[in-house]
Amino acid sequence: MGIYSRDYLRDDEHGGGAPRDFDAIKWIIIVNVAVFVLQVVWQHDVTLEFGGIATSVREPVINGWLALDASAIFGGQVWRLLTYEFLHNHHDQWHLFFNMLGLFFAGRKVEAYYGPREFLFFYLTSGILSGIFTVFWFAALGPAGWSAIGASGAVAAVFILYALHWPFDVWRIFFFLPVQAMWLAILYAVSDLYPMLAQLGGSRDHYDGVAHSAHVGGMLFALFYQRREWRIAPLFDRIRVGGVKRVFKPRTKLRVFEPETPADPEARLDELLAKIAAKGEASLTDAERAELVAISRRYGNRQR
Repeated sequence: MGIYSRDYLRDDEHGGGAPRDFDAIKWIIIVNVAVFVLQVVWQHDVTLEFGGIATSVREPVINGWLALDASAIFGGQVWRLLTYEFLHNHHDQWHLFFNMLGLFFAGRKVEAYYGPREFLFFYLTSGILSGIFTVFWFAALGPAGWSAIGASGAVAAVFILYALHWPFDVWRIFFFLPVQAMWLAILYAVSDLYPMLAQLGGSRDHYDGVAHSAHVGGMLFALFYQRREWRIAPLFDRIRVGGVKRVFKPRTKLRVFEPETPADPEARLDELLAKIAAKGEASLTDAERAELVAISRRYGNRQR
């Protein structure tokens, strides 16, 4: 076994320097589940109007702070472009379940290929760009007063990236129907593009409560990411936690003292030995001790 084959010296091309025990998918799922629990247990009454009739409904408090909402985003609440992807429909646990299931099955191979740190940045960036795409799509063609939640834009990006790398992997639909990943990706894309094309044609019958534009935005990003061989993690290398600490905490400046070698080392050696003989070794200063050691090493090297 060569030295470069050892784990601590191996060049992790795709890992991006993430700790080996860090599991991005695990933590994404944990955060999504925790936020879903918070949505379910922390709700308040919201008054909505339908056809002039006011109705009071229970809604999660954090949805009002974190959901994708164009008017709030243009008002400066840009964090919503990231936070909305951790919210899900609190009336339907299957919304969360199937998003996380798709992330788990498609994401494991992608995370292993790119490394957990790069995968995490890819996932979060996919969600942000999906949100931006959705905001502008609905601003142009969508209904008024809309908001969006869910991780499906980022999950769609992960699945498309998976299919681009491993198009011939076989998935079993309903546990028995074998379908290659590339055909699943095509069906996935068509199912989202069709209602969007219908909306472009002026149809209002295809507003089914699903943000298809978020899915397509994630898919487009994954396509360019894979084809262009982009990497996101290196862009953040300078603002890692350790890097920030170094900015605010002065570094200790360590210098190695290298005493100058005298022009006539033999004469200088005689001077130092004479001083020791006359006054004792304790009379030498630190600099003189260093000189003595350096000269001794020099003569020792010559004798080898």
